[in-house]
Amino acid sequence: MDKKQEILCLLVLAAEKSCRMIRLLFLLFIVILQYHSVVIAETYQNQTKMKGSYSELVRKGDEAYRGNRLSDAESAYVSALAKKETAGIYINLGHVYMMMQDRVDDAIGAYAKALDIEPENLKPVRYLGSAYLPSFMTSYTLLSATSCVMTSYTL
Repeated sequence: MDKKQEILCLLVLAAEKSCRMIRLLFLLFIVILQYHSVVIAETYQNQTKMKGSYSELVRKGDEAYRGNRLSDAESAYVSALAKKETAGIYINLGHVYMMMQDRVDDAIGAYAKALDIEPENLKPVRYLGSAYLPSFMTSYTLLSATSCVMTSYTL
């Protein structure tokens, strides 16, 4: 079974335990995942690297994130990923990207990479849903508003 099939199986299992709105969100996620390119480690290796051991870099990234120094946190996590790829660091990097403006696509890529590394870990699935939810809700609200306007004209 390849990675996409594993992801789809995990999403289906999660969707079976959720309400109808969450099922719709997961279906939307599956469609978007088919067209969204997964971010790979080489993308991160081209950025500025910090020096230190893996654990020092993770610690620096955590401290920078807690201090809301997001570019420092990004640099530390990217440098840590160049030394050792782990799902946890991709998740942390995704959180950093979610806090930055206009970096939601990068966050989605980082969460998807975490899911590739640990397909049994459902945390990245939850974070992917959170990353997609704002744009989905905006579209849903616009659709609902349009439906209400169209309904008022037909009455």
